[in-house]
Amino acid sequence: MTLQPRVEGEARHDPKPSREQVVSEIVERIDAALAAPALVLGSFPPAGRDLELLVRPPAISGLDGAGKSFQARAVRETLEGLVVPSVIEWTPLGFNRALDALRAPKKLVSRPPSSVDGTNAGAAPATSVPDSRARRLRERSALLTHIWATVVVLVNVASHRRSTFRYPFRGRVVIHDRYTCDSSVQLHFWYGESRSFRFEKWLLRTLSPRPLRSFFLNLPPEVALLRKGEYTIDELRRQTRLYRAEYPRAGAGRLDAERLPEKLCDEIAATVWTATLHPR
Repeated sequence: MTLQPRVEGEARHDPKPSREQVVSEIVERIDAALAAPALVLGSFPPAGRDLELLVRPPAISGLDGAGKSFQARAVRETLEGLVVPSVIEWTPLGFNRALDALRAPKKLVSRPPSSVDGTNAGAAPATSVPDSRARRLRERSALLTHIWATVVVLVNVASHRRSTFRYPFRGRVVIHDRYTCDSSVQLHFWYGESRSFRFEKWLLRTLSPRPLRSFFLNLPPEVALLRKGEYTIDELRRQTRLYRAEYPRAGAGRLDAERLPEKLCDEIAATVWTATLHPR
């Protein structure tokens, strides 16, 4: 069950609320929803809700510039307002120290520095696209492409599993900024849009922990270009096509990323919390 968003245009001319006000309002609305009879009758004990969040953390996907990092931070702050300690994990495809040794002496994919706990979240720029020599080599060998893609996917799955399962022992919920939907998109974007990668995507879906809820922030490529500009418009249009094909397979809910960030925050946080009452 999701909460109905407030009426569009409401308080349109009022000053923009602070982050603290937004979080406080979301917490109040969630508390009100949990007090409704329909939810009380079907609710789990509080420990059951906490466990559901711990072992099946939420995930947010979309183009660079769609607002994934902002929404992940908003969900974290909202959960912490509900006394649920949280952490953001950023695990994009191909960004892992374990792959560095395999790429040497000539890297198949250039890798900018990443950071811990999502502080560099969403920073997968166009430089992460494979260089021309590696691309030509793979284009001559479909087998080599699939072998390397499988290795990259398995390392990505290991990152998903490690980030999901190491925090429950510390009582912390993980929020994924990028997840399997983004990994499937990048597989095609980097290694061939015309290739199926059916096996590699099956590995992603099967071996990565299934999120309690996942969200695809849908943003027109032209807007993404204006917001961030780390890819060309043609590359953003390719990625948009791929996201729109992959997000239903990943079981992600589609949200309009052009809405006010505070309204998206409201809907995402409420959906994540109330989903613990009726998990899939």
